Amino acid sequence: MVDARHMIGDLLDDAPLVASVRVGDTRGDVGARARQAALALELATRIVWINWEQVPTPALAVQMALASHLNPAAVVRLSRDPLSDLRSEAAHEGEILERAGWVRALNGEHDPYMSDNRVMTLRYEQLRPFHPARLSAALDRLDDGAAGRLVRSAGFCRLASRPGILGRWEHVGSAMWIEPLGADDGRMGMGQEIAFTGLDLSAPKLAHLLDQAALTDDELAAGPSAWVTFDDPLPAWPAAAPSIPDATD
Repeated sequence: MVDARHMIGDLLDDAPLVASVRVGDTRGDVGARARQAALALELATRIVWINWEQVPTPALAVQMALASHLNPAAVVRLSRDPLSDLRSEAAHEGEILERAGWVRALNGEHDPYMSDNRVMTLRYEQLRPFHPARLSAALDRLDDGAAGRLVRSAGFCRLASRPGILGRWEHVGSAMWIEPLGADDGRMGMGQEIAFTGLDLSAPKLAHLLDQAALTDDELAAGPSAWVTFDDPLPAWPAAAPSIPDATD
């Protein structure tokens, strides 16, 4: 159930989900409330709007298209009797995660039920790992609106300074998480594969900013032994045993 008066604000909210938690509890993270809002939309089978009469039609159209981009499989409806509407349809069959727009975008199956000229989902791919310091700078620029208003992005990435570990990329509003999925030998996927959803996005500007954060030819040739010396301002990961490829591989 979505309150049309503050849906966008919920997705851009920097507040934690819980104010005081133990160390390591992600409910206390900056942006955890927005993360929860995004997940609720992505995993729903049916999304109904209340208080929509109080929102201008163009803004309401953007909201519904955005929800549909975040979850193309969901049925989206305006409602004056939300409880009845939510009960009126049985849950869809299939894997829950497969409803998420970012998963469908990475699978080449992104087909939102509703669309709007302002709402877009883009798929970004880059075989080279990111330079962590340049990625941090690129994220700041993206958060400032250099490629449009990013609302949600998710996927998989690799940081050069942390070789042999596939990262899980997740972002909502101004909050960002890059978390390790585990050490591997490259079979879990190479480089970056990320889906971005937002308002008034520029695909060329987004790709340009992220491509600038990828390793240059010289940096790539230097190999993992040089990559681990790069300046890395991103939050540290829990201790892991990275798999650093041998120079002869």
